[in-house]
Amino acid sequence: MRILIIILAILITSPAIAQEFRGGLAGGVLSSQVDGDQQGGYNKASFHIGAFVQRTLSDKIDANMELRYIRKGALSNKVFEDGTYENYFRSRLNYIEIPVTALYKTGNFKLEGGFAAGALINSSLEDEYGKVDLDLDIARSEVSLILGFFYVVNEQLQVNFRIQYSLTPISKAYSDDIEKLYYSQGNWYNNLISFGLYYNIR
Repeated sequence: MRILIIILAILITSPAIAQEFRGGLAGGVLSSQVDGDQQGGYNKASFHIGAFVQRTLSDKIDANMELRYIRKGALSNKVFEDGTYENYFRSRLNYIEIPVTALYKTGNFKLEGGFAAGALINSSLEDEYGKVDLDLDIARSEVSLILGFFYVVNEQLQVNFRIQYSLTPISKAYSDDIEKLYYSQGNWYNNLISFGLYYNIR
């Protein structure tokens, strides 16, 4: 991971390499859920922040690579009329992630498709009674699909919209453990929608 950070820093700041690569800082907001956790809805708001590099491969195609910190998970907080929780559940899943995507340029838009590899930094689960101490075997790594687009505002600023979905399960189904079955009747998959700003330094 340190090597990737060094490579990104060199690509962004080196005048010689910058003739072929463009790079800078990126950050934004997202809304996420976890499919398979018995909850529903893009209710968990969070953020992502990191750095990126892009390279022009042809008149129509660019390549994009990023290194970012991203907070995923889910939130359900239905309440009764008296203000007490009918159902409360929150999962926090924090990753270091490397998206690699291809961009198809058409006017000011760049249509985007690719994949991201993520390494789980930490995770936590809570319900209406407090921290959930069950070991749900959250996967230490994840591969996800990315689809979206960039809008080029000017030479320095791009706006990005994405949908992202796990291709590999982040937790397995439990059919033989009644306590765990309450939280997981199927495999878990991260599912999110994100909005980002990408600022070119070079």
